Amino acid sequence: MNKAVLIKGNHRLATILNEEYASSGYEDFRVPVTMYEIDDGDFNKAYTNCLDLKVCETSQERSRVNLEGIPAFVLHIAILNDSVVFVLNYLQKIVSNKEIESMRFHPHKRSVLWNTLVEKGLVVPAGNSKFPMIPLYFLLMRPSTQKISLKKLEDDDFPTTHRLFVTACNASLANDEAVASIISKYPPMSAVKLDESLQKLTNRRMLK
Repeated sequence: MNKAVLIKGNHRLATILNEEYASSGYEDFRVPVTMYEIDDGDFNKAYTNCLDLKVCETSQERSRVNLEGIPAFVLHIAILNDSVVFVLNYLQKIVSNKEIESMRFHPHKRSVLWNTLVEKGLVVPAGNSKFPMIPLYFLLMRPSTQKISLKKLEDDDFPTTHRLFVTACNASLANDEAVASIISKYPPMSAVKLDESLQKLTNRRMLK
């Protein structure tokens, strides 16, 4: 093997940890590194669309990889379960309940918060896929939906295709218990069927 793709560095997690530990003076922490061997086709497509490490270090283009060109399978690895939970826990500490409720119905406010975190170097830009914002959408979910979604994420069963995390969040505002019940059926329910079921609940909320 003479090529590799660094899909998630530890500097953002380290930045968050530094903020949390600044007051206590505790700085002895470690971030584990995991290596994956994937299909050549997925790897080559991801490799072609990534920036060279030297470019990332010296150019203003750093962290500006076009996520649309990265295979969904690789993105799924990049948004590791523990990273989602890690950022979610951080958001729960810095975002008030009032702000959460406001962001649930005002997408612009979600973007403002996320861009603020991007400027601090804590997260990556959302892009069109909104994939990096999964922790924020988990934060905005109603309790029952959030609980089952975290359980599915822990079991590596939470669907990320079709931006289902966005649809699940929006649908939970219409009927939290119904959404939780629907998500609990995936799998064996297909992602397409799940999306259709959640969209129906979302549309009902919009029609009210």
